[in-house]
Amino acid sequence: MFAFSSIGSLRNINVTSSFHFTRGRCYTFQSLNQSESFSPTSGFFFFLRHNQVKEASDYSYSNSPGYQLYLHGPNEVLTYSNSEGSSFIEYLDLDSSEEMSVKFEIQQFQIHPSSDEDCVPDEHYSKSKCEDYCIGQAIVNITNCTVPWLRLPPNMSFAECDDYLSVRNSIQYYINRGMRRIYLEQCNCRKPCEFTIYKSYIINRKPVDSILEPSCSIYIYCTNLIFRMTEVLSYDSNQLLSDIGGSLGFLLGLSVISLICIIEQVFRITFKIFFKRKVKKELKAQEIQSTKNEENDIIKNNIISDKKIDNEEEHIYSNLKNFVVDYNDFQKNSYCEYSPNENQNQKYVK
Repeated sequence: MFAFSSIGSLRNINVTSSFHFTRGRCYTFQSLNQSESFSPTSGFFFFLRHNQVKEASDYSYSNSPGYQLYLHGPNEVLTYSNSEGSSFIEYLDLDSSEEMSVKFEIQQFQIHPSSDEDCVPDEHYSKSKCEDYCIGQAIVNITNCTVPWLRLPPNMSFAECDDYLSVRNSIQYYINRGMRRIYLEQCNCRKPCEFTIYKSYIINRKPVDSILEPSCSIYIYCTNLIFRMTEVLSYDSNQLLSDIGGSLGFLLGLSVISLICIIEQVFRITFKIFFKRKVKKELKAQEIQSTKNEENDIIKNNIISDKKIDNEEEHIYSNLKNFVVDYNDFQKNSYCEYSPNENQNQKYVK
């Protein structure tokens, strides 16, 4: 007898069965509805009756009759050898004559697919199912028949093995670890990017009344603590574009400032060259003028020194050239005085 959220109906729970090589027939119970509270009555309840009674000598739970309960996700399946990280590594051992209360917490992990972490980003993907399909397909391709514990893809169908040799070969290929490793390497079943771990805690465990032996019951419910860890990119394409834009803006600002500095320096050099040429021209003109003045003074001095005056008092010159020189010198060193009462005559005063 079973129930979920205090409702015992197949409309509330989906039940499926599968056959396994070492564990026999297993049943999977999956709730079809969601519980609205976190309490023992809001989870799963199972009342199971075994065909063997626990003896006093069965002090070990591994040897006593009972049940093994696994908490796993809806996409995971029980395989012959469960890999690391599978939900079937840990299980609850329920004795045939005891009552148990179990709570579990959910731990969800999501990793980002990358070159270092090769995973499948599909929430419906199951690595255990991929490995089981891979091994089953490899074995039936060799034996050309199947056995009840081989799980095949839905699109494959083979007849069951009906002779001893085929069944023996199927068992040998199935339990041989070396062959299984070769099959799995050929299939390359990657791990999922998102997986869930159900961590169980036993709250209460006690024997049932003697009148109920060899029956047992168990309550399984979820706590309100859900742990979720998600891996995200610390440096994605958006941040890369943002950094590129910021760098381009910074470089563009530096380019504008540098351009202004270059233009300022060009103008400064241009004006400096212009004024330097202007000053050089002025200095050259002054130098030429000074040279000309010096030459004129030299010529004048030479002429004055070479002139001959026959009579200094009467200013009688031996040649006209000497007279012209003295006359020009007289004009430069004299001024004109005008007297209106002397018949409009001009008088030159030395």
